[in-house]
Amino acid sequence: SLSQSPDYENDEFSEIGLRINGVTRTLDRLTGDGNGGPGPTTGRQKYRVETQLNSGLNTFELVCFNNQKTFNDESTECRFNQLRLAPPNQELCFPIQTSDSKAVVVCI
Repeated sequence: SLSQSPDYENDEFSEIGLRINGVTRTLDRLTGDGNGGPGPTTGRQKYRVETQLNSGLNTFELVCFNNQKTFNDESTECRFNQLRLAPPNQELCFPIQTSDSKAVVVCI
């Protein structure tokens, strides 16, 4: 889900996205409508992205973007509930860095 505080002006926006191998895919966007009122939200959404992966190392990044913030009471919140990687008939491996700085490789 993507949520924005109610005080964004119409030239300010927030985005939720996914970056795969350096290429950002915007999944949703909220644009401000001036001060006041309820904070806009997409609510919980499902998004599907299909892409061709490189052989070897691929990078996935979850993106929460805000193009500008002119006041302290403006904020953007992105919530990623679940990320599912479903490779067609191939093993998918990716490194995960744990909070104690150990690296683990997980294959599915």
